[in-house]
Amino acid sequence: MARMFPERPLAIKHQSEREVFEALQATLDDEYAVFHGVPLHQEGRKPDGEADFLIAHPELGLVVMEVKGGGIIFDPRRGWFTTNSHGIQSPIDDPFQQALTEKHAILRDLKADQRWPPRQSVQIGYSVCFPAVAVTDSGFTTRGKREFTFGRNDLPSLGARVAECLRYWQRVDPADRVGPAGFRAVLERFGRSWQYQIPLKDELAAGEASIVELTARQMEALRLLSLQPRVAISGCAGSGKSLLAVARAQELAAAGQQVLLTCFNKALAEHWNRSLALPTNV
Repeated sequence: MARMFPERPLAIKHQSEREVFEALQATLDDEYAVFHGVPLHQEGRKPDGEADFLIAHPELGLVVMEVKGGGIIFDPRRGWFTTNSHGIQSPIDDPFQQALTEKHAILRDLKADQRWPPRQSVQIGYSVCFPAVAVTDSGFTTRGKREFTFGRNDLPSLGARVAECLRYWQRVDPADRVGPAGFRAVLERFGRSWQYQIPLKDELAAGEASIVELTARQMEALRLLSLQPRVAISGCAGSGKSLLAVARAQELAAAGQQVLLTCFNKALAEHWNRSLALPTNV
């Protein structure tokens, strides 16, 4: 089975995305990594976007997948709509344009990340999945070619269809092979675990330590920090504000940026310098 981030679809609110998550998990082999809900920051655009899925393979490359549930309608005069079980229509953005925009945002992120191999291009494509409707051999609209458009009829063999999609993008938009180094960079950027060690030598006997893992609320705050250029986080003493600041500084440093981490009092700064293994570029 594919390596999934997160491992289980517990936090997925939309049934359509849950179905796709489970189909990808069941039909892709362990050479693949699948990331759900990838946060995106696009210069000059709303900074709170995300890609539904990013699928990565060291030989075949990367592909973004946008998921749209319900019935799907495209009217050249009125645009795109989804319909629920009662036939009520709701307007939606063009899913193929969404997927293309998300592809370019992830492409920029990887090229700017110091962990990505220097001078190596990124093999990446995009796709759209409509898990509630069947898609015929003609695809869906003139824009939605069958090679990168999936439907309910594809879910049982979605892994094979994803592999075909990746090979399609290798043919029509070729770039460098991702390779082991590029694959590791993708895992580091989009699949990193948020935990780090804080020694307790000031309070406990020498040599003892504790692993502090960020809570779900702190994880959401950390995710917000990756999406917004400025964030104000408040809380009482001991609520984890400093942990979030240090975690964000370490993330930026790992991506190759120079980071200035400041705090209100000198004692806390000295404690950080003494007890935390901060990178040299923090």
